[in-house]
Amino acid sequence: MDKLREGQELEALQTRWVGTGSEHTTPREFHLNLQRDTKASFIGHPPMLQYIATGLGLSREMTRVKLLEEMAILLAVKQATTKKAIRERSNVDKSVEAKLEGNESDD
Repeated sequence: MDKLREGQELEALQTRWVGTGSEHTTPREFHLNLQRDTKASFIGHPPMLQYIATGLGLSREMTRVKLLEEMAILLAVKQATTKKAIRERSNVDKSVEAKLEGNESDD
């Protein structure tokens, strides 16, 4: 029963928080989600944002904008990675189809 309960809890976490990942999440994708979620948390907690701004020597608003820009870059990297993975899968599918078609013609 423990395995069933763990699976249900993991599923609940994954539906609640997208960044939790799944068995199909690559380490790179997990790392990008972690960075994005951390920056979003900093932006959403004013005392933490002030702490970071003080350390950087910037105003709170400038720090917020800088974090938002970094999040946008992370999103672009994730989208590019996803598009590349889709293209690679598509190429693999095409090569498998070609091999299957070649085997069918031999019959």
